Formats: sequence, structure tokens, C-alpha cells
Amino acid sequence: MPQQPLFTVVEYSSFFAVRHNPSGDEHPMGDGVDTLFDDDGHSLYPGTPGFIKTWEEVLNADADSTLEAYFPQHISDAI
Repeated sequence: MPQQPLFTVVEYSSFFAVRHNPSGDEHPMGDGVDTLFDDDGHSLYPGTPGFIKTWEEVLNADADSTLEAYFPQHISDAI
């Protein structure tokens, strides 16, 4: 059975959030600062094909930095 990633992305109508799966805590994102672009330079936004998958890959690729930036209250849980 594949292990659930540490972080998942949740789309809402006007923003998206990153969820810390062990705790269920969410951090809202999508304020314009948190932007990813596809290979053609188009911004990925909620509803765009590949949006969730791309953000989850980025957030989980450097889980320590994601934890520190968005969920510092759970750093001691990860040690």
C-alpha cells in the first residue's frame, strides 16, 4: 500500500491550501506569491490541469522546507 504524502493540496473556490496530512492542519495559499508555471510559462491556478499534482510534487520534494515555512508548529513532530 503506497504511503500517503506528507502534504496534499486542496482546491477551494477562491484559493488553495496545503494540508499537513498527519495533523489535518491547512495553510491557505494562492495570494499571488505562491505561483508555479508550466513549461510554456503559463501560471498554474486552481482548476488548471496538473495544478494539484504539480504543487504536491513541489511541496513534498522538499518536505523539510515546506514544514518549516507553513507548519513550524509540527517540526518537533517530524524529529
